Amino acid sequence: MKTLILILLSMSTNLFAGDYCAGKIIEKNEATIRLYDPQKSVSRQIVILPPTGGENKADRRLAKALCQRGHLVKVVDYPQEVVTAPDFEGHERVTKDILKVFSDFFSREKYPTTIIGASLGGIYAGLIYSLAQGQDPAYEHLRLVDSLVATVAGGPLPSVLATSTQEAVMKTRNERLASGRFSNIEEYRSYLDGLIFTDTMKLLHTNKQVLFYGSTNDTVVPTKTQVTLSSALLGQTFWIKGLGHSGTVAYVYYSKASEISFFIRNLP
Repeated sequence: MKTLILILLSMSTNLFAGDYCAGKIIEKNEATIRLYDPQKSVSRQIVILPPTGGENKADRRLAKALCQRGHLVKVVDYPQEVVTAPDFEGHERVTKDILKVFSDFFSREKYPTTIIGASLGGIYAGLIYSLAQGQDPAYEHLRLVDSLVATVAGGPLPSVLATSTQEAVMKTRNERLASGRFSNIEEYRSYLDGLIFTDTMKLLHTNKQVLFYGSTNDTVVPTKTQVTLSSALLGQTFWIKGLGHSGTVAYVYYSKASEISFFIRNLP
C-alpha cells in the first residue's frame, strides 16, 4: 500500500508536465536506445540499463522524471540471452557480449555519464562502472562512466546465481543440481566462480561516486549479495525495509528522482 500511494502521488505530480521529455527511440541496432532530451545545453548524460525482461514502465518513468529535472537521459535496452542449464560457459559469454554492446555505444558518446540500473541492469551497470574506473585498454570506451546509481544489485555473480529465487535462474540451477554433478549449493557456486571472470567483485575499481539502494528482505538478488557489493563500492547506501525486490525498484524509480538528480548534480 505504501508503495502504491507513493507511485500515485509521483504520477499526479507530473500529470500536466507536458511532453517535452517524452522518450523517443533513436536507434534500433544491437541495442534499442530511447532518448529523453530536456532541450537544453548539458554537460553530462544519464544512461539507464533495464532489468531482466528489458525496458519497462519504471525505467521510462524514472527517465522522464530525470529529464524533467534537466538531465539528458538514454535508456539502453541491451540484448538479454537466457543461459540454459548445459551451457555453463554462457554466463561469461553473455557478459562479454553485453560489454561489447556498451563499448560500441560509448565509443559514439561524448558526455561524462552516470549509469543507472536495477536488478540485472544494476549488476551490469556496476560492472561497467567498475571497468570504467580501471586502466584496462580493452574497455577504454567505457571511461566516460564516472558514477553509478544501483538498485537491488548484488555480487559476486556466482553467489547471486547460486542463491537467487528469480524464476529462470532457479530453473537452470535446479536442472544442474538434478544432474548429480554437484553435491551441494556451495560446490555449485564454487564451480561457477571458476568459470566467471568478468565480474564486478573480481574487477573492482571505485571512485566512490556511487548511490546504492538496497532491499533488506530480497531473495531475487539476495540481500547478502547486495551488502557485499554495496560495501565494496564505498558509496552512499540506503536500505529500504519491507518492500522486497520489485517493491524496492518501484519505490526508488517512482519516488527518488529528486534524490538521484541531487546526487548527480553534486558530483565533482
